[in-house]
Amino acid sequence: MESFGKVTELRGAGTDMKLMALAAKLAKTFNVLYVDCANTFDPYVLYRVTRDEKVLDTVYVSRPFTVYQLRELVYGKLEKAIQKLAARALFVSKPDSYEADSPLDETEYKLIQERVSGRIKTLTTDYCLYTLIAYGGVANGQDR
Repeated sequence: MESFGKVTELRGAGTDMKLMALAAKLAKTFNVLYVDCANTFDPYVLYRVTRDEKVLDTVYVSRPFTVYQLRELVYGKLEKAIQKLAARALFVSKPDSYEADSPLDETEYKLIQERVSGRIKTLTTDYCLYTLIAYGGVANGQDR
């Protein structure tokens, strides 16, 4: 796969399903970290794609519920998880899903998002990860 070491972005409808399907396929080969910002991860999708429940043992899901939790995860915990699990793939679903209900002003929200994005790019390069970030295309991040 030529995308190791760089971040690939997906936009539009159906991105959650694409992320889960690809996570299922890659999880047959190595550990996958899945950051589910929109609370849309469905383990049954992984099983339906592979027909192998063992893939559920190699996909590690984290669900930050606020932009602050996302920042803490990316800056405080993600690198340790990459190292501990020897993860080779990182999927981030809808990191832009917090904007509608964020108590932050737009400037602070964008600053946090830019820093999170920058840190993900650094980790992707440093650990030569296969990284996909899916951005929403439908209100409330629901596009399945």
